[in-house]
Amino acid sequence: QNEALQAQIRQLTRLVEGLHDQIRELLLNQAQAPKSDKDDSNGDGSGDSGDSNSSDKQDPKDSAGTGDKPSDIKPPPRKKKTKKKRKGKPRRRRLPDHLERQETVFDVETCSNDDCESTNLAGIGRETSEKLVFRRACVYVLQTTRLTKVCNDCETITTAPLPPTAVPRGQMTSSFLAHIAYCKCAIHLPLARIAEDALYLGVRLASSTLCGVMVQVAMLLTPIYDRIVAALFASMLMHADGTGLKVLEPGRKGTHRGQFVVYCNKRLTVYDFTPSKHSEHITNFLRIGEKDQYVGKLVADAASNMNAIYTNGLIIEHGCWQHLRGKFKVARGSAPIKAEEGIAWIGTVFDVDETSKELEETVEERLARRRMESRPLVKGFERWMAKTQHQ
Repeated sequence: QNEALQAQIRQLTRLVEGLHDQIRELLLNQAQAPKSDKDDSNGDGSGDSGDSNSSDKQDPKDSAGTGDKPSDIKPPPRKKKTKKKRKGKPRRRRLPDHLERQETVFDVETCSNDDCESTNLAGIGRETSEKLVFRRACVYVLQTTRLTKVCNDCETITTAPLPPTAVPRGQMTSSFLAHIAYCKCAIHLPLARIAEDALYLGVRLASSTLCGVMVQVAMLLTPIYDRIVAALFASMLMHADGTGLKVLEPGRKGTHRGQFVVYCNKRLTVYDFTPSKHSEHITNFLRIGEKDQYVGKLVADAASNMNAIYTNGLIIEHGCWQHLRGKFKVARGSAPIKAEEGIAWIGTVFDVDETSKELEETVEERLARRRMESRPLVKGFERWMAKTQHQ
């Protein structure tokens, strides 16, 4: 209970300090602002208080103008970020306990005193130091010999059955297949470098052999992949984003545009390669229109190939703030003042979650903070956008 109370006191202390900084900054801005700005600050210029009907009304002159004039709906001041203290020299960590340890003992045979040099010594303690040792991986051949015997009674010839193998009639065990897949997918080594490393170990592997290994591994892991996709569909919350890449296809000249689409939540991640960026690939993965289609919330950007996902209303669209913020960055060239105001609005929304993260709040506490602080900011941002979009 004492530890819990002390943690709560620390959180409240940080909260009070943050509020003091915000009040100090507001008073400073109010003192330095011109008279016209002070008059505006008494109204609903913060965007999160006052009468929403009056703030939604647009001035015909403002809506008709095309110049880059600052809007009278100002974003609230952002939270002042404190500089983090530089950490000192890194401390040497203890070597992991799960590693194998081989002990080498060096004994004392004679006294270190040059005048004595006696061998009559008694142990009183020991000093132990630890260092990492690298043992190079080795490749060896596993010979499987099956005996054949004949029955003395019926003269039937029987050969011992083969043990189960990952790839029938293959020359690699499951451990070697796993090593190649790990090098290719986990540490992102090209197959040519994997073949070069195997050559140092005394094994010559062709590129076609390694390509075939990756196909076999993919087939072996398909049941696990299906289980991961099923668990992801059952989570009711999913993030999705695609990254384009150039693809070579046999029979076609040059390269064409494909993509990797990543579907994930806090626990699971699924990568889905599509040969093009058409929406049909995403709808097929999410099984839109089928009985086992994904139903829930989807956080994604506003790409055109995502529009077909939300047609039947079973998937709830959740926009991405970071993608929205990027559009205002693009607008800096034509409307720098309004673009910076939009970025400031989004920054105030980010500050609410940053405060929640600093206070190490639970999910329920973060939700309550968003409802109390983020919701008024978003409403004010909406009023600002409604007034600014025609300018």
